[in-house]
Amino acid sequence: MNITKKKTAMGTASGKIILIGEHAAVYGHPAIAIPCTAVQTHVNISPAKNGLYLYCDLYEGLIDDMPELLTGLKTIINATLYYLNQEHTPLHIRIESSIPSERGMGSSAAVSCAIVRSLCQYFNKSITTKELIHLVQIAEKIVHGNPSGLDATIISTETPLFFEKGKPFKKISINTTGYLVIADTGLTGQTKQAIEKVATLKKVAPKTHTSIMTTLSNMTHRVTHYLATNQLHALGQTMTHAHHALQKLGVSHPLLDQLVSLSLEHGALGAKLTGGGLGGCMIALAKTKQDADALRCILLSKGAKQAFVQPL
Repeated sequence: MNITKKKTAMGTASGKIILIGEHAAVYGHPAIAIPCTAVQTHVNISPAKNGLYLYCDLYEGLIDDMPELLTGLKTIINATLYYLNQEHTPLHIRIESSIPSERGMGSSAAVSCAIVRSLCQYFNKSITTKELIHLVQIAEKIVHGNPSGLDATIISTETPLFFEKGKPFKKISINTTGYLVIADTGLTGQTKQAIEKVATLKKVAPKTHTSIMTTLSNMTHRVTHYLATNQLHALGQTMTHAHHALQKLGVSHPLLDQLVSLSLEHGALGAKLTGGGLGGCMIALAKTKQDADALRCILLSKGAKQAFVQPL
């Protein structure tokens, strides 16, 4: 196949946020995820004289010499070049990302998505959404073992999704004003340990576990309605109640609780952890961009390592 190459190309992908339903989703209850354009990955492709080179925060050098830790990256690059029938083309691949890694914001899927987009652009090859998701999911399986496909789908489509285990993802309507402030504790999220804690609770206190899961499920259904009907105050209250439920599951962290409390003290309509917990990030809901920017500054001054503002 003879494909025309460009001199350079760039692919971009955004992050994602679990708005509500984390952990309950593991037990078949619904959850909602939304794209997060406030953080992005950019991948630049340029020609090389010989060899295939990668440049990123974790590694610089020949792709064949990459450490095992980056097997997912190597896999997505090789899979995409195979898809394009360009396995032996010498290239420089540069990755820059503002998406915090291991925070439940879809960092690995975004990198994979941006790599596929940039390589397809470089070789002037169009790709369908289905093909894009398929390629990204190949790398996600290397990184996460048995992923749900949520990250690959939401980052590839940039569409808010309602999802339940074992069921097709459903697009949801967001007709909501307001802004989310995402604050990073600076601590790696401990998703595996958090899932184990919730599983232990199910064994030792099954009634408590069932009650919390039912509560989170009902909240998620209500949030779908609030997003579609611009009920900001109800959305915020539900987010805070969801955080309390996640605290009862044992998956929060003192730094997350501190940032949630600070947000509420400084005018947030609601706040909660997002993602696996035991570290990672929290989200707070603000009514206006001005309120969100002010809250972001406060959270940064009070311990957040990074903070971003995302319009709903």
